[in-house]
Amino acid sequence: MSKLQKIILAAFVSVSVGIPAVSAYANAFEPQCEHGVMHFDQARVAGNIAQRQAQLHDKLGLTADQEAAWSAFTSSMTPSATQAKPDWSAISALPAPERMDKMLSLMKEREAAMTLRVAAVKTFYGVLTPAQQKIFDAQFAMRGCHGKHGASVR
Repeated sequence: MSKLQKIILAAFVSVSVGIPAVSAYANAFEPQCEHGVMHFDQARVAGNIAQRQAQLHDKLGLTADQEAAWSAFTSSMTPSATQAKPDWSAISALPAPERMDKMLSLMKEREAAMTLRVAAVKTFYGVLTPAQQKIFDAQFAMRGCHGKHGASVR
């Protein structure tokens, strides 16, 4: 086998081995949603929320006086099952000005929901002791996609 043939064979083997590796690496970074349509199991998400709430409740060691505030907090933090998910295919079919108006309307709805959640956190946080507040701060740290840029305590 000549030197040129060995080089060509080595290049072919390298490419044959490298393509699946690059493909696997690229697949790890594929988006988790397509055109704004999330693909997730809502029952699983609700179960995860309930589990995290139970863990936080246990770690906080709430007193009987704090239980009412806890109930109000968890009910306000649980996503509403009645909230309609936007029909992104219908929104994308709108003319640009109408689409922008719809997006602004959706953003305002999300902002109003977030404002209610902020108020619930402040109210609940106010009934906690300083030690409980430290636990709450650590457990309520940002996680997931949004937490990659900040500290994440597990």
